[in-house]
Amino acid sequence: MSDYLSDEEQSERLQRWWGENWKSLVGSVLLAMVAVVGWNEYQSYTVARNQSAAKAYQSFIDARDAGQPVEDLLSEIDDEHGKTSYQIFSFLYRAKDAVTESDWDTALGYLNSATLLTNDPELLDLVRLRKARVQFQLEKFDETLATLGEIKGVGFKVGVSELTGDIHRSLNDKVRAAEAYQAAIAEAEDSSAVVILKLKLSSLGIDP
Repeated sequence: MSDYLSDEEQSERLQRWWGENWKSLVGSVLLAMVAVVGWNEYQSYTVARNQSAAKAYQSFIDARDAGQPVEDLLSEIDDEHGKTSYQIFSFLYRAKDAVTESDWDTALGYLNSATLLTNDPELLDLVRLRKARVQFQLEKFDETLATLGEIKGVGFKVGVSELTGDIHRSLNDKVRAAEAYQAAIAEAEDSSAVVILKLKLSSLGIDP
């Protein structure tokens, strides 16, 4: 029927419809605009935050390499960029520096903190392998084996097997140590790593 209404009648109907629905239409448009603006602001905030975190982390690396104080830069990373990948990598460097000083407990603390900040499988495996090496130095052999058991990545098999062999050798279990070293040799592609593994195997009185 609307096709046959006069222009005046159609205009009146349109006006009535607009009077009944304009609030909801305007509200929907405003909500859509707010959502778009909010998303754009969030994106801009995220980019700016990542850039700020990257700058702080690079400043830390530069200062560390130059032998300059890094405490303020690390505080900035922890306070303003906590729970980011940059904080995780800073923990790895802090653990490495603690290991250089033979401060094994401090190194272990940093590595424990790093494991709580990521769900990335490869990064977790890397942190866990370093954690296991520190636990080994602390002669926490059962804990070391437990940590090694959590590492699933194929690329870490050599390191896991070698450290497993080191643990069993320290426990005077030559059979298990030899099995672990042989497993590491079978997986190793680095010739220098193979040489070291064969030397460890020879130290058990076994011909590689």
